[in-house]
Amino acid sequence: NNLVAIADINRLGQSEDTMFGYDIATYKKRFEAFGWKTIVVADGNNLKQVDDAFSKVKKGPVIMLAKTVKGKGVSFLEGVNGWHGKALDKDQLKKALYELQ
Repeated sequence: NNLVAIADINRLGQSEDTMFGYDIATYKKRFEAFGWKTIVVADGNNLKQVDDAFSKVKKGPVIMLAKTVKGKGVSFLEGVNGWHGKALDKDQLKKALYELQ
């Protein structure tokens, strides 16, 4: 009864948008149909919100539906499709690390 999962709802698949995008209500309905309690995290890129969600967990199974932005904080990656599993070159890495400081 202590099972907690996090679903990263970031709208992007490996090569195209996901079927439900940011439709949190659809994900919520589906998990609840299988007996999961759900907690919605409005900004899954915000670690305080994720931590606060953990404090709401009483008994599992619980799934946190965390709305996130893939590549958050890096201008050329943020919310952009086509980067799943793709390595940055040296210049891109340097720029990304600079932007994340």
